[in-house]
Amino acid sequence: MVVHLADRPASILRRGYPLIQALNVAGAVVGVAWYWPQLVHTRILLLPFVPDCPLAAALVAVALLAWRKGRGEALQGFAIGVALFYGAWTIALLWRTGTGGNLADEAMLWAHVGMVLEALLLWHAARPHRG
Repeated sequence: MVVHLADRPASILRRGYPLIQALNVAGAVVGVAWYWPQLVHTRILLLPFVPDCPLAAALVAVALLAWRKGRGEALQGFAIGVALFYGAWTIALLWRTGTGGNLADEAMLWAHVGMVLEALLLWHAARPHRG
């Protein structure tokens, strides 16, 4: 079977779907736990704006599910933009301030690198190819 370069992101997402979804859910759960001390002191109307990266991970999980079903192009586009923004923003922030060299900071850095890579894969897999 010949796989064209344009089909590789979709192939990666299809093959890695269970693992990718598990990582998205884990990222959302761990992220909410990370923000929990702040969330308990946040007004209810502002709650959706505090855990930005965990919400981005959850949104990408929903967008991947929609992508697999051939639906939700607008949702996919929004999820891609949010994941790219928050993933890159967190990477830049950690790069600028330093990770501290501990395991939690290193895991956070690599999780956000994964978020950016996943968004790029989804962006390429979701857009229509002319040929």
